[in-house]
Amino acid sequence: MSVPGTEDTINEQKMVSGKPTLEFIRFVVPSVAGLLSVQSAAIIDGLFVGNYVGSTALAAVNLAMPLFSLFFGICIMLLVGSAVIAGKALGEGDARQASNIFTKSMCVVAIAALLTTFFSRYYTESI
Repeated sequence: MSVPGTEDTINEQKMVSGKPTLEFIRFVVPSVAGLLSVQSAAIIDGLFVGNYVGSTALAAVNLAMPLFSLFFGICIMLLVGSAVIAGKALGEGDARQASNIFTKSMCVVAIAALLTTFFSRYYTESI
């Protein structure tokens, strides 16, 4: 049975005293794997839509992708920025402030998703 909190302490010690190259690889590999999975899903979707649904559907998917990318980029920008601020608060020992920052950023992203859904639904012709 492990002692609660010891794994976090070990990870924090690795960040401070570990080799920078190994720490870089530890964080880069999951990020790159996630990026590859998202992009491969987009490519596979395009192959299936183009081959089985038709060229009109493929054109619609290709027209919608920039809007999806814009929304995704805005959400990532908001969440990474709030993660930095929440990390600073955690570093200062203020877990309550970090929790408030996380909650507020998730609410902003949820509101952005609802607004995007609303405008996409009711202004489809304009878009």
